[in-house]
Amino acid sequence: MISSNIDGSPGNANQLMDILSLVANTEAYGSKVKELESLIAQNKKYVEAVAPADDVVALRETLREEVAKNKEATKAAKIAGADKLKAAEEQAAQIIADAQAKADALVAEAEATAKAAKAKLADVERAEAAAKDAEAEAKKVAAHAKGQATISAKEAKAARDLQAEAEAAKAAILAKHEEFIKSL
Repeated sequence: MISSNIDGSPGNANQLMDILSLVANTEAYGSKVKELESLIAQNKKYVEAVAPADDVVALRETLREEVAKNKEATKAAKIAGADKLKAAEEQAAQIIADAQAKADALVAEAEATAKAAKAKLADVERAEAAAKDAEAEAKKVAAHAKGQATISAKEAKAARDLQAEAEAAKAAILAKHEEFIKSL
């Protein structure tokens, strides 16, 4: 139903008359059509502008969702990183404690070895002193044997045997002494 005439006047008359007047006055009809086309073109601009705005709104919503997901992923990564860091720190502390225990054991073993070496050195020094005493005794015996040139062959042989034993004891002690020194 047409509520106004083509010329803009209120239309309370019958519709048939309105259509006839519209058809009869082509200039008014043409201007009205142009006005409507201009309004349609203007509305098209708004409609076209709204479509990209919808895209922007949709893009904004998508970005908000992605930002929220990224925040959650970042939070989860921070928690996982903190857990891994804590585990690494605990593992490092355990490695340090194990290394310290091994180092302490090695120090104790080295100290025990040094103590044993000092004890062996003291034993060697005592053996060397005993060897010197035996050598001195052997020299005394040899001197005594030489002094008694008149002793029987049997007694001379016994003296030589004793001297040989003393020399062998001396050689054995000196060999042990050299062996000990090489082991240090």
